Amino acid sequence: MVMLSVNFGILVGYILSSHLSYHVVPLLGVCLPVLYFLAALLLPESPSYLLKHSKQKEAEKSLRFYKNPRENDEEQSFKMDFEELRSNIAAQQALITERLGFRDLLTKPALKGFASAVVLVLGHQCSGIFSFVNYMSTVFEASGSVFDVNTCTIIIGVFQIIGVSTSTICVDIIGRRILMLISTFGIGLGCIIFGFFTYYAHQYDLSRWNWIPLVLMIILVYLANVGLNGLFFLVLVEIFPAKIRSLATSISLVFLSGVLFGTLKVFPLMLHYLGISVTMWFSACSGFITFLYFMFCLPETKGKSMVVD
Repeated sequence: MVMLSVNFGILVGYILSSHLSYHVVPLLGVCLPVLYFLAALLLPESPSYLLKHSKQKEAEKSLRFYKNPRENDEEQSFKMDFEELRSNIAAQQALITERLGFRDLLTKPALKGFASAVVLVLGHQCSGIFSFVNYMSTVFEASGSVFDVNTCTIIIGVFQIIGVSTSTICVDIIGRRILMLISTFGIGLGCIIFGFFTYYAHQYDLSRWNWIPLVLMIILVYLANVGLNGLFFLVLVEIFPAKIRSLATSISLVFLSGVLFGTLKVFPLMLHYLGISVTMWFSACSGFITFLYFMFCLPETKGKSMVVD
């Protein structure tokens, strides 16, 4: 749901920026967080939060609001869901009461989780997918595509949503690891082909093949959202032991923010000084390196408990 919401917002941004003035789009963008804030004020607190603060009656009332059971069988299912949530929160709280020390971050499972998180973050950012999304119009201009860049970005935005939807359907059927492998290998291969096309397009007349950049970018974005982009936050949480999961995920997100800031600043410089072809080949190398690490080191986390290991 996180990535689906992000991609839907990106698509809306593409559509608005294609038809409205540069100065109008930010004003509309400001309205969305304000509306979200006002809507959140009207909703009850989450059941998990209330259970963590020993407010069982309020938690049951909150869960009833969100589940909205009506039939008798739904009422029975609701009671089972509430008991399961209550027992999970109790187990989680028991883990929290254990003193978390620095040594807990240096255990073998913890270090393996941090290593996977570092590769996941670097692979996600250095593969260029997030940069492509933010500089999509620039990428299409540099590739020599003759199609309208605004139309191309809207098409890409639609396929991002389709990719995340595919990931949502397949994640508990195929598993996280397989989708990640398909995604990273597809990104690497797609970026290599994209780089070679733009390289030869500057030397030969490939105008009859000017539709290839759009098709390649559709495939790249779709495969990225099937795995590396669509499952990023899910896998990031699941690779850590339960005891350090909250702290380790926070540390990883701080690291992600720093890398994200850097890649968004470096990407346009690479396009300007190195060209689109070399930039794509760099992304391809990152995709293949990430693929190899995931092949040999990334565990399958499907079905892993969020409370205990």
